Amino acid sequence: MATLPELSKSEWIIMNAIWDFSGRDGITLAEFYRALDHESWAIGTVRSFLVRLVNKGYVKTSTCPYGNLYKPAVARGGVVKRAVREFAKVVLKGDNAPVVQYLVSDCKISKKNAKVLEKWTQK
Repeated sequence: MATLPELSKSEWIIMNAIWDFSGRDGITLAEFYRALDHESWAIGTVRSFLVRLVNKGYVKTSTCPYGNLYKPAVARGGVVKRAVREFAKVVLKGDNAPVVQYLVSDCKISKKNAKVLEKWTQK
């Protein structure tokens, strides 16, 4: 993955929604706006975020009879991995172990995921 600029909190909200629709050929602005009904943004604000994310390289567009279709240009996993790595580097001075500790201590983990974590820690 090419080095992309960091995402703002609002851009993370938009990207998570885009990734949630990534199984489709794309999503129109109107569909996307309806999917974000819990946010108090105007449709013009959502359009501005999408344009910004296209310019940053996170989202790609194609045209359809209803306007532009928006879809992710990058996979969620790589972007999240980079954000966590950057967080650990800046906030925890490069120590990754506390990231895992904080995440594990603050959430319930299924038995399946506990086994995955156990295997991971044995590597």
